[in-house]
Amino acid sequence: MPDLCDQIRSALLNVFQRRTHTDGLSVLLDVSSVIHSSVQMDHTDFRLVYHVSNLIGKLVSSDSELLLSVFNFLYCFLCACPSHATDRAVCLLLANVRLMELLEEVLSASSSSSSSLQCSCLLLLSSLTLLQHKHSAQVHRSISVDLHQIIRRLAFSKRHTDSLLIVCSVRFVQVCLDVDASALLRVCDAALQRPLTFIDGALHPIGHSGATSLMTALNALMLMTQDLMVSAALNCLKSLMGFLRRRIPETAQHMVCQPWVRFLLVSLLSCNQKLRPTLQLLTLLVCFSGGVSQWMTEVESVCEEIEKRGATNLTDDCTHTLRLMLTQCCALSPPDDLRMRMEAIQGSLKHLPPSESSSRHMFRVGRVSVCQSDFTISTQDLRNTQQTQ
Repeated sequence: MPDLCDQIRSALLNVFQRRTHTDGLSVLLDVSSVIHSSVQMDHTDFRLVYHVSNLIGKLVSSDSELLLSVFNFLYCFLCACPSHATDRAVCLLLANVRLMELLEEVLSASSSSSSSLQCSCLLLLSSLTLLQHKHSAQVHRSISVDLHQIIRRLAFSKRHTDSLLIVCSVRFVQVCLDVDASALLRVCDAALQRPLTFIDGALHPIGHSGATSLMTALNALMLMTQDLMVSAALNCLKSLMGFLRRRIPETAQHMVCQPWVRFLLVSLLSCNQKLRPTLQLLTLLVCFSGGVSQWMTEVESVCEEIEKRGATNLTDDCTHTLRLMLTQCCALSPPDDLRMRMEAIQGSLKHLPPSESSSRHMFRVGRVSVCQSDFTISTQDLRNTQQTQ
């Protein structure tokens, strides 16, 4: 299989080098995106990206089909790029001013752009933003973003919005919260009243109303049936709580203790098909509240459910998430009887695989490529949450 993929990549490179028009390039780029997710990258991939960068200079935002394939290709390229080469990759793409212009044009024309194109644009921009922040890469042209418009769409228009676009929008908001201030993004704050109140200034650029609207939207999304939607919402909730705690710790505590958060947790607990998101949410709440005491009833309910099901009957993902939740709860000095109960469950998990795979698996939703790890809460993320208490 690797030999075949290498041959295909070389053939694609030859086609790009000889082609002088764009007919049929969309299919070639889609094939390249699939190959990125199948084999390890090498110098051929960077040469392909060089030719795609040249192609971008000839495109306009109305070239929607080809632009979708280009965004997918570049997103897959960044996701498949080994960690030692991501700085080179992001610098290469950030230097392409026309790419930055096209990303901004697609975002600003949300009403006229296709849903798939919007999705691929948001996913690519999320990856670029994270990598630019990680490597402090030079920005040649920033991108204007109306974050409040995206949050309003999540809060008030989700019933009339494509579900994958909701997922990609949540992912983008999460990234914006994670990086705090990005040299790549110029976030519009026109929705905030002037002069800024203390709390709006501290929570800039989303402000207090944006944070509240986002929290409400995420609570609703976590009750959806689609796994990808729930994972995206949980990731964004973690980032929102981290953002609030960095800016105004009291506001973060206030958000965690709101009645609707407990209602959400109870609703998830009552649904047999949502054990894993229940465990993930409960772990986040325990970490951000700094103790088990206010979640005693819910932790006991989880223990009861696990004892009833049996640890060996859980999926690998649930087992891993359960192990993490129990470790976090036991570290926060719970009452002796609850601690002993949790330790007994931990003992039943010892014979199960201890590690979590860090999957860079790519899959397609319609014509949009999605990286699984972008929607996975990692062990390290939650450990970092606990360590910064």
